[in-house]
Amino acid sequence: MLKEKRNAKVYILYILLFFLAWTLETFLVSGRLEAAFSTSVSGLSQDGICKTLIWAVPALLLIRRYNDRLFVQKELFVPRHGWPLFLAIFLVFTVYLLIIKYRQSGKIALAEDFSPLLILVYLFVGFNEEIVFRGWLLNAVYREDKMWQCFLVNSLLFLAIHFPSWIQHGSFAGNILSGGFMSIVLLSFVFSFSFVKSRNIVVPALLHFWWDLLIVCLK
Repeated sequence: MLKEKRNAKVYILYILLFFLAWTLETFLVSGRLEAAFSTSVSGLSQDGICKTLIWAVPALLLIRRYNDRLFVQKELFVPRHGWPLFLAIFLVFTVYLLIIKYRQSGKIALAEDFSPLLILVYLFVGFNEEIVFRGWLLNAVYREDKMWQCFLVNSLLFLAIHFPSWIQHGSFAGNILSGGFMSIVLLSFVFSFSFVKSRNIVVPALLHFWWDLLIVCLK
């Protein structure tokens, strides 16, 4: 765990720089990509390249640097445990979203703009986001005797990283006032719980990927 003052400063500094970098990317780069390319190409460029550079690469370097002080260390990318839990949550996600989509439109079908490329995009998204929020941010401070407190702080950070995009697209007030933001918080708890119980990043990353894919690709 990051108990030393120096390491705590590194942790806080990372959060500040990470949020600053992603905010600048959202307002200065993302909009231009969306205007210049098709939805799929823009998504692949932004989430596959920019997210890898801003999200995954710094987090992976920190994971390597502080590996001996993390909750999950060498087995972080080795999915040896947690598959029963993964299957249970996977089924719940699938059934829940199929029911929601059916109630909304009276049918279940792929969205008209669906492209197989989106599978790759959201796979990148799932792994990049989980490496940062569970593989590093949660992993570095997690304590079993304060599990729910750690989950709560992590979920608030995960919620806050959505703010720049919501502001850019004019949906910030709507998501807050409607209570829609709670889905982000609850999902973060699910991903955090699956990470802690499986003791690897693969399980929450695949669950994250599957949720995003179904939300976007079904109508």
